Amino acid sequence: STDGRRLPEGTVKLLDGQTGEPFAVGQTGADARYHIPIPADRDFVLWVGAPGHLFHSERVEAGTMTGRQEQDFGLNPLVVDAEVILRNVFFESGSATLSAPSEPELREVSAWLADNPGIRLEIGGHTDDVGSAQDNLALSANRAEAVLEFLVDQGADRDQLTAVGFGQTRPAVEGKSDAARRQNRRTTLRLISRD
Repeated sequence: STDGRRLPEGTVKLLDGQTGEPFAVGQTGADARYHIPIPADRDFVLWVGAPGHLFHSERVEAGTMTGRQEQDFGLNPLVVDAEVILRNVFFESGSATLSAPSEPELREVSAWLADNPGIRLEIGGHTDDVGSAQDNLALSANRAEAVLEFLVDQGADRDQLTAVGFGQTRPAVEGKSDAARRQNRRTTLRLISRD
């Protein structure tokens, strides 16, 4: 966890990048270590969770993880203002239409919300600095709302969610390079309350 404690009750899942089906699941042992086979032939979502914590996820392209890998993950405890970036949520360029590779992660988020009924999350939409600030604010709000609607369609409780667009006002990193702008275009989940 991010406060330095090891989490023996963690779960590591690999979700098929197309279907979202979990095809490998590992549990961390008493020493908080885990072993899970990594496929080389397909894209997948790597999802890490533990009770009382926000999850972590990332997308792994086919063939980019080979051989034996050691990877540690930091999970934020479920406290107000804790935040996670949804690294597998993508939109069609310049629009609020979710693209298909977003679905595996969002289905997992919906299931995670069902397992944590006492929490409320803010879905934050963030854009880069290309285009007008006003247009970016509207686009980011529409994208956050699209994520909310998808989660509700998947069974999430609407009362657990609120959507906010921040446009380009809260960049993750400074700079105008393609790499910086890619990091600044993001969807976040922030814990706003818990029972």
